[in-house]
Amino acid sequence: MTDFNTEEFKTFTQTHGTQLDTIGLPQHLRSRLFQKLQKEEFDIGNKVKIIIDPEGKKMIGTVEKIDEEEDVYLIDHAWTFRYYEAYEFLRNNKKLRYRMKNIITDVGMTCETDEDSAIAVPEEYKEERPNLLKYLETMPDGPTVYNLDDYGILNLDNIPFKDDATEVSLFGNKLHDPYTITENLGKLEDLKALWLNDNPIEDNCHNFDEIGEFFKKLEIINSKFTSKAGEWAILFCCKDQKVNTLEDIEYLDLSSREFLKMKDITILERLTSLKTVDISDHKYLLSSLTEEILGTAELEHEGQKFEVTSHSHNINQFLSKMPQIENVICDDEVAEHFIKENNEGRLSEVLPNLKTINGFSIPSSFKDYKIEMEIKYIMKHLWKYTNSYKFSLSGPTQNTENYWYVQDEVGSHILHSDDYNVEVHPFIYCKDIMELQSTSNQAAFDPSNRITYSILWPKKNIEKDSILYRDFLPKIDETMFRSSRLSVWYDVPQKYFEEQLEFHNSVVEKAKTKVEAFDQAFAENQEKDDSFLNDLKELDRPVKLYSEYYDAMTGKDTYKKYLEQDEKFELVSSIEDADVVLSAVNFKKTALEINLDTEKHIFNQFPYESVLVEKSLLCDCLEKVYGKCRYYQESYPSTTRLPAFIGRFLEREEMKQENTWICKPVGLTKSRGHVISSNLECIIRQTETEPRVIQKYITNPYLIEGKKFDLRYWVVVRSFSPLNLYVYKYTYAKVAQEDFENTELGLMTWKKQFPVQDMDEGTYNEVILKDKIVESFNAAEEDGFMKFEEKVYEVIKELFRAAVIYKPEIHHENSRALYGIDILPDTNLQPNLLEATFMPEISRICGINDKYLSEISRCMFLGEEENMRKLF
Repeated sequence: MTDFNTEEFKTFTQTHGTQLDTIGLPQHLRSRLFQKLQKEEFDIGNKVKIIIDPEGKKMIGTVEKIDEEEDVYLIDHAWTFRYYEAYEFLRNNKKLRYRMKNIITDVGMTCETDEDSAIAVPEEYKEERPNLLKYLETMPDGPTVYNLDDYGILNLDNIPFKDDATEVSLFGNKLHDPYTITENLGKLEDLKALWLNDNPIEDNCHNFDEIGEFFKKLEIINSKFTSKAGEWAILFCCKDQKVNTLEDIEYLDLSSREFLKMKDITILERLTSLKTVDISDHKYLLSSLTEEILGTAELEHEGQKFEVTSHSHNINQFLSKMPQIENVICDDEVAEHFIKENNEGRLSEVLPNLKTINGFSIPSSFKDYKIEMEIKYIMKHLWKYTNSYKFSLSGPTQNTENYWYVQDEVGSHILHSDDYNVEVHPFIYCKDIMELQSTSNQAAFDPSNRITYSILWPKKNIEKDSILYRDFLPKIDETMFRSSRLSVWYDVPQKYFEEQLEFHNSVVEKAKTKVEAFDQAFAENQEKDDSFLNDLKELDRPVKLYSEYYDAMTGKDTYKKYLEQDEKFELVSSIEDADVVLSAVNFKKTALEINLDTEKHIFNQFPYESVLVEKSLLCDCLEKVYGKCRYYQESYPSTTRLPAFIGRFLEREEMKQENTWICKPVGLTKSRGHVISSNLECIIRQTETEPRVIQKYITNPYLIEGKKFDLRYWVVVRSFSPLNLYVYKYTYAKVAQEDFENTELGLMTWKKQFPVQDMDEGTYNEVILKDKIVESFNAAEEDGFMKFEEKVYEVIKELFRAAVIYKPEIHHENSRALYGIDILPDTNLQPNLLEATFMPEISRICGINDKYLSEISRCMFLGEEENMRKLF
């Protein structure tokens, strides 16, 4: 006899059955799940316990044997959030911050570590190192760099160093006598850098820290600056950035360098492009402000005396040589000092242009700073512990939203393995299942009426004292780059990503070889007959236009409201009577649903126009035709180029280049689902939720009154073969609600980044009209807007030319179309293409300009050019 209502269980299985089938919960466990949901019974604690190994790694072990599919268990969720709400949740909830920090204390250790189940390193990625003798025999000519790490070297007497040696690394050997160092290396006149880390000499020599002062030109010892450090040392710190001069450096990493030993700091004045400096892990920074500079301690070697000191300048003197710095990375005590100096009005005397400390706008108090740093730590490591599900939203758009969640302390510490022994899946449960029996009841769509758990059941027999394992990436195989995605938890050979990036770059470069052929193809396309464009123009009556299907799909009667009074058009209620049929959805779907005759009716969509409006295809189109586009940011579709993107991210990271990216769902508009991040793990995890294009984020947008915006251009295409293209002369700016802020918090604040009020419905903010835009651009540059708009027109021409070349089948004689082209201007007044939208939402522009729809429609269907600029 069951201890639950069978009718309610029947309703439960009916309303949740598809979900249960999808996750594969065995039939015989469904009644147990229903019982536990009703009682909110979390009994997995009777079967397992948290184990902490000597290294602090947490895992879940069994306290008794568990048989295959013997039961199902509920796992609670510690936190559920949407991406752009995460920061505020953490800021306003101290207990949540505390719990999240405890869950991720063993960060980076959420995977099974047995060698048999780790990602295998292919043989081609394993490097063989030659023995010492072989290495010395093959030293190249020119300035010599010696990498003699971990050879077990006892002394240097028998190593024939070349006189032109500039760098010598002896890390991890058995050197204990300082004499063998000074005797054999002191004669190298050009030696600039020396590494003796992890040698006995570090402990045996009481003045080891000053040994570098004995060398005439040595600028770096054990990665720290000597008093002679200068241009060479600074460029060495930036060698991964591939810069050749001090003037080219934008990011300077001085962490752990003891850079205050530099005697000549006037050279810092040449760092004219420097924006960010890392001065973390330096023990003398604050004490340098109070201690005497240039102490009198002396060392003697071979009759020569050397003056040594912990610092030659204080931190204020050092930083004041670089007043253009905007961002500082530092330790907490230094941050506290800067915050105090800023509050007392003295910081501007040293760093007048400073904007951020450790990625955040300068806070008003150290307490606020500590909260920000806690959140930064959590958000950095969170993505190893998150999972996601989609939730359908209410309203006419019926959009879906990605929700992220962190399981409780048990669920979060189940390890990963390809040979897993438990299934773990999210499950969305409606608290009142009877609500779902009426689909018209909007309460059923309310997230507050649903609870999300994870459910766990044993996939196989699990012995007592065994560890639980699950699959972090269920149903994701190598066709979807499983190994690349597992790099969030595992170390994947970087060489693999480098090769994938190299292959991607070779594809992009191929476009350069096809320029002539593409030009010829487009020229031939433009010579084709366009007489079909006159069909409607030659009618001796108004054009009959059917818009009811369009209005039904958009939920608005825009055409009836704004076009009914135009004598050139007649709105009809029957498709059979229409010359033109309007739709707001897919070409094929429309043809099927309303009996569209594409040979008879003029239709407001081109076949294959997805090459323009679907972001991954747009990326591929521009890449194949033009290679690297000056107006389209570097982009990587996640479904085809994820490993190449990871390679590019790692390359930019190594070169200390700005590394913020925006992840855009390929099929959504109005910024829905967009995520901005400089966290590689976060970006990779976003691609699990849906196909995305990962695009370089524009960090220097042009601002109006401090706010970010993009410009909407309306483009009419009457034909692709030949290309017949117009742009409407009226534009406006869609503007964000709050002032732009290029900080970690700013990037996670929806209202600072996007011109859309509501993440769910996609309602735009107020717009800025063209007159104000023109005034702003012209104030920035003489005739600034006119010059900018000419560049925009060239971008639009190149965009549609690419579509013709990439997909000739896009043309259809009975098709006409309107596209919304979104352009973001940067601080150099250069246009950047964001996206193209099919049949864009027009009610806003109609409310601003009541002639818009008439002028657009007359151009689109009749070829009239009032307020239009013809591009082709």
